[in-house]
Amino acid sequence: DKIGLPYNLLLIDFSHSKFSYKKNTLKPVLELLTSSSIKNTIYMVDMSYLEPPTNTFSGVFKSLDLNTIRPNIGDFNYSGNMLCTEFFDFVLTQKKLQILSLNGCRVKSQDKMYSSILNLFKELKNLIGIEFGFEQTNPNLIEPFLSPCKEFKQIEHFYFNCQEGQDKIAFKIAELISSLPNIKEVSLNMPKLSKESYLKLIGSIYNSKSILACEFCRCEDKSENITQLHNNLQSRNLKKSTTMGERASLLISQKKENENLTNVSIDITTTIRMKNFEPEIQYDDNAEDSFSIEIEEEEEELDWYSLSQ
Repeated sequence: DKIGLPYNLLLIDFSHSKFSYKKNTLKPVLELLTSSSIKNTIYMVDMSYLEPPTNTFSGVFKSLDLNTIRPNIGDFNYSGNMLCTEFFDFVLTQKKLQILSLNGCRVKSQDKMYSSILNLFKELKNLIGIEFGFEQTNPNLIEPFLSPCKEFKQIEHFYFNCQEGQDKIAFKIAELISSLPNIKEVSLNMPKLSKESYLKLIGSIYNSKSILACEFCRCEDKSENITQLHNNLQSRNLKKSTTMGERASLLISQKKENENLTNVSIDITTTIRMKNFEPEIQYDDNAEDSFSIEIEEEEEELDWYSLSQ
C-alpha cells in the first residue's frame, strides 16, 4: 500500500533522521512530499542535519524525475547538510518556495553555492527569505554575491552567520539591508566586529523603516554612541526573528478559522506580530488525525547556532 499524508499537514520534521545510502531511503520520502497527492498548496519541511553527515545525497537528487515533481514545499530547512548541484536542481522545482534555510551547510565550493542561491532568487518569484552561512566564510567570495542581492527587492527574511571579525562582510551586509525596502526581519551572527563596522551594520537596521524583528551579537564596546544606538533600537520594540515553528503556528490558526482554506502562504509581518502571545504547537498522540513517520532511531540532537541578546 502507498503511504499518504494527512490532508491538513502543514509541517513535517525529518531533522536529524538517518537515511540509508545503499537502500536509497531518502528518495521515496522526497517523492512523497512532492507528489500530486498532496492537497495543500504550501507546507513546511525540516530536513536539517540528516545522517550520515558526510553524505551529499547527490545520487538521490540526481535519480529524481524532476518533470513529475510538484511544487508543494513553501518553507524548507536543509541546514547542516552537505550541498550538491543536484540539490539546487531539486529546489528549482519548488516554485512556491518562500523561505530556504541553509545554515551551517558544507560545500566543496562556496562560490558555486552563492551562484546557485542567486539563481534561485531569479527563478523562484515567491522566494522572500534566505538563511545561510559558514563557520569559515571566504570574504572574497561572498562580497560579489551580496551586491547582486540588492536587486531582489522581495526579500523579507535574512539570516547570516560567519566567523569572528568579518568587518568587510559587515559593511556589505549593511549596504544590502539599506537597499531592501521590504525586509521585515534580520538575524546576524557576526561576533567581534570592529566598532566602525558594528555601527554601520546596526545603523542600517535602525534606519530601516520596514524591519520589525532582528537578532544580532552585541558589541563588546560600551562607548557612548554604541550605548545610544542600543537604546534607540530598544525604542523600536523590535521582536525576535521568526522560526519555522512560529510560521507554522500562523498557518495552523488560519486553517482553524477556515477549514476549507487551501491557498495559505507565509506572512512574515503577521507572524512577527503574533509573537506577542507566543502560540505553541501542541501534538495530541491520541487524536485521530495525528501523524508521524519514523525513519530510524533519532540521533542526539546537534546544537543550533544562537545569537546573544
